[in-house]
Amino acid sequence: MKQVYIDTETTGINPKDNGLIQISGMIEIDSQMVKEFDFRVKPFLGDKIEDEALKVNGITREDLEKFESPDLVFEKLIALFNQYVNPYDKSDKFFFIAYNARFDWDFLSNFFLKNNHKYFSSYFFFPQIDVMYLAAEKLKSVRASMQNFKLQSVAEALGIQINKDLLHDAKYDIELTRLVYQKVTEIKTPVIEKKVEKDYTESLF
Repeated sequence: MKQVYIDTETTGINPKDNGLIQISGMIEIDSQMVKEFDFRVKPFLGDKIEDEALKVNGITREDLEKFESPDLVFEKLIALFNQYVNPYDKSDKFFFIAYNARFDWDFLSNFFLKNNHKYFSSYFFFPQIDVMYLAAEKLKSVRASMQNFKLQSVAEALGIQINKDLLHDAKYDIELTRLVYQKVTEIKTPVIEKKVEKDYTESLF
């Protein structure tokens, strides 16, 4: 079984008008994590950039100019996915797992379209798996006492230790998402995992 945990950071909340600025993920095969990736992305020309969204992510417009071009990031992302799935085999796809998954699904699928690639569905099974909804079932007994149902609050309610300074960085959020998913589905991480390959763009901070 092939699973990819995905988290994105964006310049707003509209996947058609706004753009991606970070794509992070973890790839699991048969419950063993085999690949991590983290790309910082310069928005496409024409993508709307909301100052409030940048503030949440702690990124400036000057920072965006230092990120890799969206076409180069897309090329790397496709090459990475092609290492693990055969896009010409309908039975060979990733299960797409995310927190508030529709958001990440819509932004990533539009990223494919903006790169003139119409075969997003060749890589991922539909529907996506939303960790938020799985957590809602798990935490029904304490939901009334929770201030909100954001990833941070859910992780804390499940007893996961949080580093608040790293929140809203896609790389950290995807690690939290994976931990929450394991908690709510009662999946135990193997004691010994395969050596994990890392594919990170050079950190700018």
